[in-house]
Amino acid sequence: MHARVVHRTGEGEVWLAHRGPGDIVGEMSLVDGGPHSATVVTVDAGNVLAISHEAFDRVVRRYDGLNRVLLRVAVQRLRDADLQRGIGEEAPLTRLARLLDQDRRSDAAEPSLPRLQREIADLLGMSRASLVRALHSLRRDGIIKTGRGRITVLDPAALGLLASKSDRR
Repeated sequence: MHARVVHRTGEGEVWLAHRGPGDIVGEMSLVDGGPHSATVVTVDAGNVLAISHEAFDRVVRRYDGLNRVLLRVAVQRLRDADLQRGIGEEAPLTRLARLLDQDRRSDAAEPSLPRLQREIADLLGMSRASLVRALHSLRRDGIIKTGRGRITVLDPAALGLLASKSDRR
């Protein structure tokens, strides 16, 4: 199952993240019992396990290693937030490379990128035309291949180099 994490405002939705199979969502509320700071909208069919703060607290007390897993998730989300804050200042090619590299390196069983170009463009804060040009450039250089809602990384080293490039405008 794939889902979008969005923040709803009076003017519409702000896309915060994309989540895929096996991802945890709502982890902050699980830890502190507070309200959710975003809304999760499913993109396709799948199974979801919902657990209350109280039930989760009981499970965490029973299984010590779960705290470590949750801490890793929280730290990764902080890293993602840091990346998103700076991403608007980077060229579209670098933004896309960072997203693809981040998705490739994630612990998820399968990549969790959105399937539609419009969704990827929205996630990266760029026009669809800019995304198409960046995808074309990566395909032309043999770094990725695309097809039917999939982006496959062919050259992880080259992608990592582009992702680490600093091109602040």
